[in-house]
Amino acid sequence: MSDKTNQVAWYIDNDLVEALLRGEAAEPGVEKTPAAAPSLGKAVALHMEGRAQEALKELSAGLEAGQQQDELFSAQGHIHFEMQKYEEALACYQRALAAGESAAVSAFNAGACLARLRRWPEAAEAFAISVDKEPGRVSSHAGLGIARLYLGQTEQALAAFEQALAIQPDHAGARFGKGVGLHLLKRFNEALDIYEELLKDNPKSEELLGNAVAAGVGLADGELAREYAEKLQKLRPQSRTALEGLASSALIREDYAVAARYCAQLVETNPKQPEAWYNLGVANHRQGQLPQAMQAYGQALIVQPEFAEAQGALALVLQEQGDLDGAWNAYQKLRESAPGWAVPRWNLAVLTEQRGDAAGAEALYRELLDREPEREEAWFRLGCLLLDRGELPGAVEAFEACVARKALWAEALQNLGIAYAKQGEWAKARQALEKAAASQPESEGAVRALAAVAVEQGDWEAARHAREKLLALGDVSPELAYNVALLEHNAGHLEEAVAGYRASLEIRPEFVEASVNLGHALHDLGQEEEARRLWRETLEKQPELAAPYFG
Repeated sequence: MSDKTNQVAWYIDNDLVEALLRGEAAEPGVEKTPAAAPSLGKAVALHMEGRAQEALKELSAGLEAGQQQDELFSAQGHIHFEMQKYEEALACYQRALAAGESAAVSAFNAGACLARLRRWPEAAEAFAISVDKEPGRVSSHAGLGIARLYLGQTEQALAAFEQALAIQPDHAGARFGKGVGLHLLKRFNEALDIYEELLKDNPKSEELLGNAVAAGVGLADGELAREYAEKLQKLRPQSRTALEGLASSALIREDYAVAARYCAQLVETNPKQPEAWYNLGVANHRQGQLPQAMQAYGQALIVQPEFAEAQGALALVLQEQGDLDGAWNAYQKLRESAPGWAVPRWNLAVLTEQRGDAAGAEALYRELLDREPEREEAWFRLGCLLLDRGELPGAVEAFEACVARKALWAEALQNLGIAYAKQGEWAKARQALEKAAASQPESEGAVRALAAVAVEQGDWEAARHAREKLLALGDVSPELAYNVALLEHNAGHLEEAVAGYRASLEIRPEFVEASVNLGHALHDLGQEEEARRLWRETLEKQPELAAPYFG
């Protein structure tokens, strides 16, 4: 192989470093020019024999001898890059850029070094220079796209990948980069289409399979995520990405026992991963295994004390276990460490209400609704608190907000009707309660409230209808039977009144008012003897009723 020292036989490939960085051969059809620096041929021969340090010395000697600098600096940069000495490689490429004509190549290679050094703003600048110097250079557009992805400039990154693909539609790196960009924008279906096309040519790519798993998770498609995770696990049995995908797939499919098993494997192999502990907690929590869930959430917080989701979940477990003080302390800690997190504010409000602090709960519900006005359950709880304390206009507003967001919400409609009734707005009350009863025909509460409104309005027919419906539902309230009977009595329907009073007394024999009024109804029917007998029995049971008789 001694003939390889013949410099005339060697050519400089303007894309050589890029091709080697990709681990590929030089692209065909690239313009090649004979090497101008004599030391370069010797250095290449040494490098090919694995004598990298000697090659570097030969290149340094050439530079000292005044040979063409851009070639020699680029060659030094390539060797340093291979040795993963990216700072040294970068310095060489920057010198080549300053010294010679191959600005596009040198700028690209400088960008590759900066990318390895994670200096993304500078890498993007270098790739942009390369694009500017040679707009048709596909790898420079792809490199610029990668740098912009890392800078969080996803839309600009996609534009760069599109430029690369316009030049070379089958460029795998640009296609993969475009898929990643779409993925980051949560356009999971489009990203997955690209991953699947690339997998046809490279079915054993761990990166592609891993991203396909993540896209499946993003789509909340548990079966799809499992399919790709199993392929990845078959390819690499110890793949953590595959195991994470299987765990996520099981959580999506609500197969919590399986999810817990995979999550347990994840924390066993890496106990320092807080997300794995958290997911283990979720899997146990959803199975009702509260002690195990609490332990897992606690481990997540040991690894990452500021893990807001884990802190909130731990507080919820304490709340569900009835440890209201422990839950309160946990929520307060979370509120301090993550003030913008909305979920614990809801849980904290419910807990505050559970602890009997209605004013504090009301303030928290209002605070939550200022941030998230569409939280219908917060409007409902706020309305209940306002209704309880007699703040009727506010209660009406809250329940109206509920039904504006969910028109057939029976409980909200029922409470809205009650609030209107308490304000004396009977027509609005009846309208809301009728909607509640229609939306939930088996609800006794709405019909009972309708009956109460009918009684208040003196509408004996509506009251009777409501009572009949309640009886069909199994509600045998003596008060309702009495009130309907009273309405019938006042309307002159004596037979119906007697039946109603008797029905009330059958349920509650000691119902004095029903007994007395039954006597009056019987008297009005001309059954005076029966009426007197009934009053006499009532007085024997309740002697104190005799005093008002003499007035």
